[in-house]
Amino acid sequence: MLRFTLIIRVRYLDLVLSGRSKGIERKEYPINGIWVRCSAYPIYDQDNQVVGGALVFRDISELKQLEMQVQNKGFKYPAFEKIIGSSPALMEAIRQF
Repeated sequence: MLRFTLIIRVRYLDLVLSGRSKGIERKEYPINGIWVRCSAYPIYDQDNQVVGGALVFRDISELKQLEMQVQNKGFKYPAFEKIIGSSPALMEAIRQF
């Protein structure tokens, strides 16, 4: 995991530190079965010069599990089915959209 963290740091923090980016958000990666969202932001001094950067890592594994459930065809959409009705063909067409 440390090696992966260093690769992320080099790739994104260097871009932010160069001044070419105001920040990089929402880069998502699986690390050893844990989904992580990485964001990088510059740190400025009083003269608006980039003097450093910050990396933020957030565990989004639970969010990814929920996304997979939604994408799974077996997942039930009770509110969706109430709005659309009980037409299997219409519900399937909208799910595929």
